[in-house]
Amino acid sequence: MDFNNYKEELLLDCEEAIEVLERSLSRVSLGTANPQLFSNLKVIYYDSLTPIGDICSITHPEPQQLIIKPFDKEVIKEVYTIIIKQNFPITVQDEGDKLRIIFPQLTTEKRKDSVKQLSTIKEQSKIKIRNARQSILKKIKVDKELSEDIQKNYQNEVQKIVDSYSLKIEQIIKNKEEQLMKI
Repeated sequence: MDFNNYKEELLLDCEEAIEVLERSLSRVSLGTANPQLFSNLKVIYYDSLTPIGDICSITHPEPQQLIIKPFDKEVIKEVYTIIIKQNFPITVQDEGDKLRIIFPQLTTEKRKDSVKQLSTIKEQSKIKIRNARQSILKKIKVDKELSEDIQKNYQNEVQKIVDSYSLKIEQIIKNKEEQLMKI
């Protein structure tokens, strides 16, 4: 099989790992209000699971606050309940037609805990990349059309791609750590 087929499959898996990493990082609190924490949470709306971002406006009036205002006021209790169930370190105030969410300032200790959480997220992403590499290498190894030299070249190319994605993960995590540690 042509290397481009293997490469395409590996790149898809690596890009998926980066997307999962970025979604996970969006949930790490920086001590400021983050609309992404809530926009993808789903509530039952007219008998189907619907993301909050589709049925509510989420505004950011102050650095430490969000306002979630449902387009249909009947759904506010559902939204309130799902947000409370997430156990985020926030205060949620039900103001009747909208929810005011207040994010506390991060203490130095909470910042350090968040940095530890980042290392766990980083390792999970790297594991996904390594698993994608292993899967491709197995496919290359069992491909009878390829000589040993071509297999070795393919393996080297796969490793270069994996190394570049590992560096990308490291840089993304480093940037997030810098954001976290800013006071």
